[in-house]
Amino acid sequence: MAWFARLAVQIERVMIDRGAAYKSLAYRHLLAERAIRHYPTRPCTPRTNGKAERLIQTSLREEAHAKPFLSSADRAAAIQF
Repeated sequence: MAWFARLAVQIERVMIDRGAAYKSLAYRHLLAERAIRHYPTRPCTPRTNGKAERLIQTSLREEAHAKPFLSSADRAAAIQF
């Protein structure tokens, strides 16, 4: 959320898979505090799961690979997700 805030992007809703971390009460409270709606992907539904995966791929391609880095460690240090 801090990374998006630095880019002046306001988060209104998130679409994330049904992993255990995203089902926790702490995560739900965090979203509720910020008035962010959570749209979980449907299990075994490539269409919605594909949307989340495509966002990750696009983010990596446009941000993580936008400039050359000497190593993966340098890239990870430069991009604070």
